[in-house]
Amino acid sequence: MLILPCSRAQGGWWNKGDDAKALSILSGKPQEVFAFGFIEGVTTTPINSWAGDVNHKFKADRVNLYAYDYSTVTGATPSCRNNEISNELPDIFPELDFDLDPGDGGIEDVPVAILPTLDGFIRLGLNILPRNPIATGGKSLQEYQNDLVDTLFERMPLRRFDVSSLPSGGDEISVSLDDVDYQEDPSLAGQYLEKDGLSAWVKGFGGSTSAFQYVESAYGEFGNWKSTHGGTALGVDYSLSDDFKLGVYGNWGNVNVTYLGLAGGDWSPNGWGGGLTATYAKENFYAQGLFGATGFSGTHNRYLLSVGSFGGGTAFATKNTTSYIGALRVGSPQQWGSVVLEPQLTGSWTHNADHAWSETGGGVFNLRYSDYSDNFLQTLLALKVSAPLNSGQRALVNPFIRIGWVADWDLNNANANANVTNIFLGRSASIPIVQDNESGILLEGGVDYTINNLGSTSFKLFAKGGAEIWGDSQKTADWRASGGVTFLFGGAPKGKPQPVVDVESTPAPQPEAVPVRGLW
Repeated sequence: MLILPCSRAQGGWWNKGDDAKALSILSGKPQEVFAFGFIEGVTTTPINSWAGDVNHKFKADRVNLYAYDYSTVTGATPSCRNNEISNELPDIFPELDFDLDPGDGGIEDVPVAILPTLDGFIRLGLNILPRNPIATGGKSLQEYQNDLVDTLFERMPLRRFDVSSLPSGGDEISVSLDDVDYQEDPSLAGQYLEKDGLSAWVKGFGGSTSAFQYVESAYGEFGNWKSTHGGTALGVDYSLSDDFKLGVYGNWGNVNVTYLGLAGGDWSPNGWGGGLTATYAKENFYAQGLFGATGFSGTHNRYLLSVGSFGGGTAFATKNTTSYIGALRVGSPQQWGSVVLEPQLTGSWTHNADHAWSETGGGVFNLRYSDYSDNFLQTLLALKVSAPLNSGQRALVNPFIRIGWVADWDLNNANANANVTNIFLGRSASIPIVQDNESGILLEGGVDYTINNLGSTSFKLFAKGGAEIWGDSQKTADWRASGGVTFLFGGAPKGKPQPVVDVESTPAPQPEAVPVRGLW
């Protein structure tokens, strides 16, 4: 980095060593316009043209000029005296393995000529640093995985019927179909038990999340970001017994991360993956498990600020991450009058493996990122309240609400710093991952609609939405929505039909003969 003096002498110049020289020339408006040039080599050939009829002498075989017009800046003109610049940058930058302070050997070798102003040092530091690594490698993908888990774990009730063993035409008969009578199971908690056989489903989901913490200073925000995500999943489940079923699924997803604050950027990857599910269920208890993986890939853009002789731009690369998810939920649906109360406990563990990648397009600010991985754990203790309503002979409408306490746990990701290297300088830094234990509440509502088609294909529909409201004052609410349809094949009601007795064709019993007294 070349720190240019504020010489008022037209045509004056400033040298640094034998291999790097710079020139700072003042125009006719000394308080407004500065011209910077980074000189890669020195010749005796003068350059006598710049800014219309204002002539400035440059002695170089190549000069990259950049004009900084202070007349367009709101407020006071920044100071340009070396002795007013502190060796300490404001604490908007994380602690690094090498020093960002000017003159301390950290960034002084970056070949950019700047005025010795605090604004210039901040801009230079932002161009050297990566954007918040916890956003793209971790939290945005964690929220995608959490919403995938919650969508796939959604259980929907279905009215249950058994073949009647009572005489035909009785008051206890619920449904008659194809000359077969069926009795309905009155247990509301039992409606969540799955039919035997094969089922297939397709579900979709979407949501948003944002940073828990970021730095707010007089110079702006640093480390702030937001993201949205959406995805679809389809799969099949097969009941191996009355209590246990296994499933397999495939999923697609899209995540859109936007960096906010002093310096921007974005990452919008698409992902494909799949996994396995397992469910054990009794009438008043169930346990669900899931394990899966999704590979995400997309262009990562890091916007670079104009500073000194550098005119700004974008450093970009294809960033690939493999995200693994393991989850477990246990619950206990209990009938209470005409409603079902279902306490739930869910844990979702996410492991993200960022693969090494290198930027292009950013010139001397291009970074190379090493392999990096992080882990996240989110838990949810919730109560779901459902009020099932029969519709017709075989359909069910089930509105529900769910409220819970959600926690995001610190798994010591700070001990596995993200390592980045400035490709031009060959200098590396470890960027610490800032994470704390966080908690909030979940508020959610939705509705199910299901039809039991008694031995043929039945189906279930659901739609729900809600928000996670966190206790951190800087974080905005996380929104989520999901829906889907499940088709259940076979699974005929159990039992045998009561034999039908034809009263008209059965001969009536004959009375016994009564002996006549007195004939013998």
